[in-house]
Amino acid sequence: TGTEVDAARAVSLLTDLSEQQHADATYWLGDCFNNGLGVPRDAHEATRLWLKAATLGHELSRARAGKQFIEGVGAPQDTKTGVQLLRQAARSGNTKAQLWLANYLYAGVHIDKDFKEAAEWAKKAADAGDAVAQCRYGTLLSQGKGVPQDHKGALAYYLKAANQGLA
Repeated sequence: TGTEVDAARAVSLLTDLSEQQHADATYWLGDCFNNGLGVPRDAHEATRLWLKAATLGHELSRARAGKQFIEGVGAPQDTKTGVQLLRQAARSGNTKAQLWLANYLYAGVHIDKDFKEAAEWAKKAADAGDAVAQCRYGTLLSQGKGVPQDHKGALAYYLKAANQGLA
């Protein structure tokens, strides 16, 4: 595009804004550390920043910190804390948190498998327009896991996802 990216400058600006308690900047600074963008990759610093942003009301940060605790990446593995953070973000209406929680519950990875609760969270995210959640809920409907089996309903959710470009 011809636009030069000054990663150090971007990190500097995000750091300044984070120090001023700017939730979005703190989230993005955490993302920089998580992915090694303009700074050395540091999952612990990413988690610290996401927890800080969560205290400022940034629900995606709360969800991402929750995943870090659940998986023991950038934080000690602490499933109880991780699920608590993820549930708080999901209850706030964050569709990514709802989908991630549904996926953990569906797979039974790190937490007990619970298809009924997985279906409830997947449906919330799907009905809010998350295409990946629409696929997850469609799968639950198709399989009859946590909800009565409903092939027509499954196809309707798959179609919603496809209409958003998810194939």
